Amino acid sequence: MEHRIIDPPRSQFERLLTPLTPGERQLIDFFDEELSPEWEMYIQPHLNGLRPDLVLLNPSGWNRRFRGQRLESECDGVLRPRESASINGSG
Repeated sequence: MEHRIIDPPRSQFERLLTPLTPGERQLIDFFDEELSPEWEMYIQPHLNGLRPDLVLLNPSGWNRRFRGQRLESECDGVLRPRESASINGSG
């Protein structure tokens, strides 16, 4: 069974400089469940002086960056990705 790269690992989420919101955790859980294992997940990485909430990388060259801060106010308890935020690499 393949395992996904999640950095930092879930066991270290409590040590992040900025604590994850419930919405950010829901977003991470959603992608972890729905994406194939080759997708890598980086939580609050440093990228050229920026720190997005979540970065998804795929060895085939696809990548996505996400901000989860507004998710809680827009979510009714079930995460539904918008068509404009495609996670399958086509959008």
